[in-house]
Amino acid sequence: MGSNAKKLRRERNRALKDFLCVTPQGDTVPIKAIGGAADALEDLASPFADVIQNEQVLYYFAVMGWNLSFLPSEEPTAAMQDVLDTYAGDDPKFRELVGRILEAMARRKTARYPDNRFTFVSPETAGG
Repeated sequence: MGSNAKKLRRERNRALKDFLCVTPQGDTVPIKAIGGAADALEDLASPFADVIQNEQVLYYFAVMGWNLSFLPSEEPTAAMQDVLDTYAGDDPKFRELVGRILEAMARRKTARYPDNRFTFVSPETAGG
């Protein structure tokens, strides 16, 4: 692995260090315990790296998009509204952009990782 690839991997790992996976059985484990979880988030986030240039924010959005993919698509989600209220502020154009990014990430997760049923949480959410 080249030095640039190692640097990118370190940056990704640093950005994801605060997240945990919740398995379909309800166990909360480190991301590295789920083979390919970090790679899947990187794949999910990569098309948006030019728009969201802060690694921590990029992966935070990827985690939100991943988790939103499990909500029924036919319902206007209160979860999405909560995310927008919390992170997108009052600017309608910015809220629209954030919503589009999260929806695109959720669609990408569903299309590329339909069998991956784990979700992600922060240690605070997990009670840690």
